Amino acid sequence: MSKYVIFIPGGFKPPTIAHYEMIRKYSEWPSVVKTVIVQTSHVREGFGPESTKKVFDWYGGFNDKVEYIMDKESKRGAIEKVHRLVNDSSFTSKYPPSTIYAMGSGNKGKDANRVQDFLIYYEKRPEALQAGIKIGKPPFVYEVCTRNGENVSSSALREALRTGDDVKVGSLIPRHRSPRNFPRNFSS
Repeated sequence: MSKYVIFIPGGFKPPTIAHYEMIRKYSEWPSVVKTVIVQTSHVREGFGPESTKKVFDWYGGFNDKVEYIMDKESKRGAIEKVHRLVNDSSFTSKYPPSTIYAMGSGNKGKDANRVQDFLIYYEKRPEALQAGIKIGKPPFVYEVCTRNGENVSSSALREALRTGDDVKVGSLIPRHRSPRNFPRNFSS
């Protein structure tokens, strides 16, 4: 059975139940040896990389197969860092030579294109990939979480937090967490 390192690039500002469930499912998949959350240092409405980890921990945390990597160098976002990681022998040498590196994603909007775009990039530019590195499709693409008929998104969660809409906040975070605790503990 093939082993995978799954990259999840994104803002997660703030993380929603959909982000949490997607990352949790990848990290618990038997053939996935590491799930890497890749973020830039950008802060949006008080949410940045430090608050992302706090929120994920508040939701319930992840197993030890999840790693956070913050990128302070990329000018084009976290996906640029993913490309640097698959070409960084100090990163890839941590895993067996047969490991498949894949972009993880949900099936919502433009996010769904990430998997194919990652593959096409190296199909068109095989010389851009470090020798011996295998890329491929992830073992699955996460089926997007919807609540009350709407896709769950960070922008909807930020708006609900900004307006004090506890009902909406509650629909965008794990059900076992109180919406009233979210902004007091994590946003500025």
